[in-house]
Amino acid sequence: MTRRGLLLGAVAGTSGFGISAPGVVLPDVADALGVGDDATAWVLAAFVLGVGVAMTLGGRALDLFGSYRVSAAGVIATLLGTVLVFVAPDLTMVSVGRFVQGVGSGWLCITAFNAVSYVDVDERARVSGILTAVSFTCIAISPLIGAVVEAIAGWRAALSCGLFILLPVPAMLRGLPPERRAPGSLDLRGAAFATAGAALVAAVLQAPATGTPAWIAVLLAVAAVGALTALARHLARRPDGFLPLAVLRNRELMELSFTAATLQAAYTGLIFAAPMLLAREAGWSALQTGVALAPCALVAATSAHLAGTVGARLGAPVVFVACCSASAAGVLVAGLGGSLPAAVIAGSVLTIAPYAGVQAVMLGKVSTLVAPEDIGVATGTFTYVFITGGAVGAAAAGGLSSVVGLSAAVAILVVLPLAGLAMVLRVRAREDAAPLARA
Repeated sequence: MTRRGLLLGAVAGTSGFGISAPGVVLPDVADALGVGDDATAWVLAAFVLGVGVAMTLGGRALDLFGSYRVSAAGVIATLLGTVLVFVAPDLTMVSVGRFVQGVGSGWLCITAFNAVSYVDVDERARVSGILTAVSFTCIAISPLIGAVVEAIAGWRAALSCGLFILLPVPAMLRGLPPERRAPGSLDLRGAAFATAGAALVAAVLQAPATGTPAWIAVLLAVAAVGALTALARHLARRPDGFLPLAVLRNRELMELSFTAATLQAAYTGLIFAAPMLLAREAGWSALQTGVALAPCALVAATSAHLAGTVGARLGAPVVFVACCSASAAGVLVAGLGGSLPAAVIAGSVLTIAPYAGVQAVMLGKVSTLVAPEDIGVATGTFTYVFITGGAVGAAAAGGLSSVVGLSAAVAILVVLPLAGLAMVLRVRAREDAAPLARA
């Protein structure tokens, strides 16, 4: 079972290469494509959006088509996206390729998560723990991987580090038993509305960075409202669709998911900003940045394990309060000390620890908040909200940096974990009040 956990963790972890590895080469991407540093936030945001949509659809797709077909689709999307990245003449097409890469990684990652359900019940917790530790370790060392790949093969190769996910996939699939497929269909219309809404919100946030005229930014905002309104109406007509209403109406699940999303947003915003600050303010190369951020691997793995242990004993809200506080401190340290490499690195450490911690806690918490038959869709909904927060964080950092400067933009991101803190304090207050109300 240890080997199984290591294998599944390798799939889940290398799926994160596409998010964290490219961050260290964004200054090179900006120089090569002739765009501003702030505009390259789309390189991260597009991939994150692809992962979020794919993982949310992936749970239902696994029921309908099975692990082998979903994995095959993930492999094809990963390869297609990589081709687009390598031939893309401009940032727009690079971002399209990155979105397709994200879809591929998302499908492969959700297959790995789902494979845990095939493990004996007595071994499931152990395998999940190994998966989580390996996954976050892979994600944390990915900046170093990206820097090494960039030094050898250039920035386009570094943007395609998600290809590493293809290595453990065959071994993962060989260990799966025969599957039964369920009847039904995918809610592609709901997925399209949700994707369009998230992408348009990101586009509005990025408007200052991309030089978008004010009137176009207004049209994008109107379109975003329209897409989200259409999504709400669609969900009312199809309550069991892309984001099931029964799950969306679960107050504690959505509050904790929102809180987790704010920490993902802060983390992804700093993935974008930290390499830029080290390159532009301190003159560091991508390789220097990757080496400096490598110790985050130990922090991520340790945080995931510690958060899971504390969460089991004291409850998820206690862990969330600590994580929100640490994340807020991290973005403030990195933003206020943006010209100091030590401050940027310390801030990165303080943001990756909460990111790893809340995800580890929520993977176990979701199943306690919903009925057994809703666990799959609830996990998918949490994943979509959580990962979409990353797209918003990267876009917000990029957009703000063109207005107030990169260091100030990072410092402003403190509102995200503080908003999450306010939300989780409401959850904790309600839990504290429940015994008194029953008495």
